[in-house]
Amino acid sequence: MVGQLNNALVLRISLVGESTFAELRKSTRRMAFGAFAYQDIPFVKQVEELHSGWR
Repeated sequence: MVGQLNNALVLRISLVGESTFAELRKSTRRMAFGAFAYQDIPFVKQVEELHSGWR
């Protein structure tokens, strides 16, 4: 991968069950807006904090 990723947003979405496309889209949108609340924290810092809990 070459270049810098700006505003990278990683989402985990469950496709289990019988959700309609509209429900899936609504859930993804809600999750994305929740993640944007933390966009001022660098992604690398978030990964380091999460990883330190695994040790």
